[in-house]
Amino acid sequence: MDFKSIAKRIENEIQSTVEREGVELLGVELVTEGGRKILRVYIDSEIGISLKDCERVSKAIDPILERTDIIEGRYFLEVSSPGIERPLFKKKDYDRFAGEKIKITTCSPIEGRKNFTGKIKLTKEDSVLIETNEGEFEISFDNINKAKLIPKEFEEMPQKRRKGKRE
Repeated sequence: MDFKSIAKRIENEIQSTVEREGVELLGVELVTEGGRKILRVYIDSEIGISLKDCERVSKAIDPILERTDIIEGRYFLEVSSPGIERPLFKKKDYDRFAGEKIKITTCSPIEGRKNFTGKIKLTKEDSVLIETNEGEFEISFDNINKAKLIPKEFEEMPQKRRKGKRE
């Protein structure tokens, strides 16, 4: 089973528990960074997310993750707010941020490429249309590996500064 399928299965398992904790489950991702598996659970609420919210949700979902044993081997659990570069997981996320600039990485190439940066033009039932400098691209939600907002402050910042380098 691939990481995307595992993340979706975990999301289904923990959804109701997270909601009982009084927050919204935005999405789940399973990644490998520095040779470590990391399960990231993103939560949000109308009033924002505190460290205590993250701790509470982590404690609530940990027994479910242990019991279901969906992830093979050792992994690290991170529960956090979406942050400034908010990841997009569901159609409603793309609807909510229509007109905003996003970066999408696809699972399979579209016209020979996997990375797209542009504004969300519109969403359909199973895809999103983004407008890039190279034209418009319709990307199926099933083909999206990762998508995140590009904050306006980062859009206006020179590329070299954005990466932490001096000009």
